[in-house]
Formats: sequence, C-alpha cells, structure tokens
Amino acid sequence: MKSPFSLVSSTSALLLALCAFPHVSAKLQNLEAKTRSALTCADPSTSVPLYFTELPNNNDFYTTSITAVTTRVSTQGYVFQGVVARVFVAQEISTVPLFHLTRIVDFPLAIDDLYTVSTADRDSVVASGFYKFVDIAGYVYPSQICGSVPFYRLWQAGAVRHFYTTSLEKRDAMLATGSWADEGIEGYVLEDNGGCA
Repeated sequence: MKSPFSLVSSTSALLLALCAFPHVSAKLQNLEAKTRSALTCADPSTSVPLYFTELPNNNDFYTTSITAVTTRVSTQGYVFQGVVARVFVAQEISTVPLFHLTRIVDFPLAIDDLYTVSTADRDSVVASGFYKFVDIAGYVYPSQICGSVPFYRLWQAGAVRHFYTTSLEKRDAMLATGSWADEGIEGYVLEDNGGCA
C-alpha cells in the first residue's frame, strides 16, 4: 500500500511527516502547568495541529485532517505551509466551534475558505448565497484565556480571499501592503510549539 505522502513533493512530505504525529513538547507541558485551571481551561495536551495549506495567490485552507492536507497538496495544487496553531477536535471546556465555510459563487474562479466562531456571521454568509457551511474546523477559545493567542482574520477583496495567522508581525506586514483589510480576531488558539510552523 502506498504511503499517503507518496504523491506530494519531498519537502511537503517531510513537513507533513514531522507534523502528522501527535506529541507534547516541553513548552506545551509548561503551558499546561502555568495556565490550566480545571474550571476554565481545556487540557492543552489534547489539542491537535491546525494545518495550513495555500493555493498560491488564490486560497488558504486550514484543517486538522492530515488526509485533507494530503489530498489538497497531491491533487489540487496546494502547498503545505505548516502548522498555524493548535485547536481542539472536540468541544472542550470554555471552547466554541470554529465554523468552516466555502465560497460557492464564482467557483472555481473565486475560491475562498472562511472560518468564523460567530453563528450570526456563519448564518449571514450562508443566507447571502455566496458560501455554504462545510464543517467545524475545530474548537477554539472565544476570549484570550488559558495561554491562548489571537487568531487574526484578514480579507483581500480583490482576490476574494481570507487569511488567518497567529503572528502579529505577519498580520501587520500584510495590512501594510494596502491590499488586505483587518477583520479582527476570529478566536483564540494555542500556539504550536512543535516547530512545524
């Protein structure tokens, strides 16, 4: 049986292999020791990587599924970019769903994957007829608690494209180009301390 990585480039395969296997780094254990409260925080050791793939100059896709990453990289031209954050795959204490929607109007010319924690936002874009609900990408914190960091959302109207990052520097650099708009903080995620991003 062929490995799921056999169809992707060797660089992407190496990055995927490094990030695909669960591990708990010393930094993640320290985070748990410093910040976990049984009353408010999910156990960070149960968090999983949120993988980031990019269709160059077109779309950004985020998922916890290594199978979805492999499919997009091997058959759809996406490039594996690493792990952007850590999220939970099941509802944990104090977390909310991160809804995943995809654009259905002007497809395939305007591909866009939208992620939101807001049910009003989700329902509004679905009602507009431009997007459809796909799934829950993971569970995140709705406010900055438990050692979490902001998950910034940006919008590029000319390209019909959303982008997400935990890096304030990356966010600021993209905004400085003038082609991206700040759509705020979409939720709060755990940083990936495994060196995959």
